[in-house]
Amino acid sequence: MVNDEKEIILIVETKDKYKKLIVDTQMEKSVRVMRNMSQVLQNCVNENWNKRKGYQLIPSFSWFSQEKEAILAENNSVQECFRRHDLQNNGRDLLNIVVTKDPDDKLVNNFVFKGKISHDLSTLINCVTER
Repeated sequence: MVNDEKEIILIVETKDKYKKLIVDTQMEKSVRVMRNMSQVLQNCVNENWNKRKGYQLIPSFSWFSQEKEAILAENNSVQECFRRHDLQNNGRDLLNIVVTKDPDDKLVNNFVFKGKISHDLSTLINCVTER
């Protein structure tokens, strides 16, 4: 996901459940894919992509949660597992997307960054870009 206004790129990996992300072998693969994708984006020679080479790359995971109340605990588990496996990350926080259902059974995106949940990605993007 690219935001040219804020000059950020989210590299998102999606699984149906967070427990699939926190398996060590899966997280190792995820970290490797994110690292490789980052290199591809930073080394792309397409003239339309050149302006994006200096954008901030943000790792992100997405999954479905049955319980809205479990979002932060699940997010913390993913964050901890990611930090254990991504030694080059330097402690950066993930910006995760946790999908839940509302009372009418409609899907809702819950964006999580630094222990805060928002339904508005632009609100969290402002927090991410404040370095």
